[in-house]
Amino acid sequence: MICLLSPAKTLMETSASLASTFRKSDVALKSKVSCSKPTLEKQSRRLVESMQQLNKKQLKDLLGVSDAIADLNFNRFKDFYNQKEYIASYLYDGPAYKGLNAMEMNDEELKTLEKSLCILTGLYGYVKAFDVIQPYRLDMGKKLQADGCKNLYDYWKTQNITKSIGLFAKQNGAKIVLNCASQEYAKVVDFAMLENDFDIKVVNCVFKANSGRLASVFAKQARGMMVRYVATTNPSTLDDLQGFSGSAGHFRYSGVESNGTDIVFERFETPITKRAGNYIQNQKRKVVNGGGGETNAVQREKKAKRDTGSKEQMSTQVSTHRRGTRRSSRVVKAKTEES
Repeated sequence: MICLLSPAKTLMETSASLASTFRKSDVALKSKVSCSKPTLEKQSRRLVESMQQLNKKQLKDLLGVSDAIADLNFNRFKDFYNQKEYIASYLYDGPAYKGLNAMEMNDEELKTLEKSLCILTGLYGYVKAFDVIQPYRLDMGKKLQADGCKNLYDYWKTQNITKSIGLFAKQNGAKIVLNCASQEYAKVVDFAMLENDFDIKVVNCVFKANSGRLASVFAKQARGMMVRYVATTNPSTLDDLQGFSGSAGHFRYSGVESNGTDIVFERFETPITKRAGNYIQNQKRKVVNGGGGETNAVQREKKAKRDTGSKEQMSTQVSTHRRGTRRSSRVVKAKTEES
């Protein structure tokens, strides 16, 4: 199984460079996985050249960013290949990559991630988890023209991005492509071609709220957490994904809403473990209170009887007290008369 994931706009350049990553590891990363160049690196060079032909204002207008971000990326592209190199899955730092948290994986999980992740990107087409890349900013939806193509979707389709992903999946024995990418990025891939030409089943991973609309940040985090789940459990079938619950147990598989093309997970505000604990406590209370499953009406009737019994008992105690008081008064009066 391989996963498709979108990149992130936020980059972690300060701590994710190739050199600093090695320093952070007890064992050099190269002993765990193979760092490599992106498969479509040559094709990406044409886009770099197109970006280098833009002046600062043109670049800002194309990217739709602030002056500061425009300055940063203008300088990046001006001397692009002399920048520091970064490992792709460590460089990206948005919510999805916090959910992925590749830096905390063990050796086996890293090896599985290496074979199971394709990050779709506007500049590189797609990169694998441990491809080495330069920092950049170029979203897939931007209308950068190159080689006669009017936008990046057209460009990457002419560069056979789908075929390249299909070959990557086949090389790693994958029979399922799990689409965890956003629509902006996913539509650059021809899913029908993957299914027809490579005999690979494509399934969309859908995250939604149990009630209301799911916040974007939760959806992004869940996509990364699902990729992590694939890397840590190495599933071979869609059924193997049903145990996914997210890092804090907020998600649950929805068999009712899942179908042949979508596997759906619902997010609950209360984590699964806490919901289960609350359920058990409620069942215990029902048993203590006279057996499970009592209706509200029965419970109200029992309470009314208890209240009535208490009132009758109190009334009896008051009457007894009054009779005792009158009796004592008569005795005192008789003794007084005798005196």
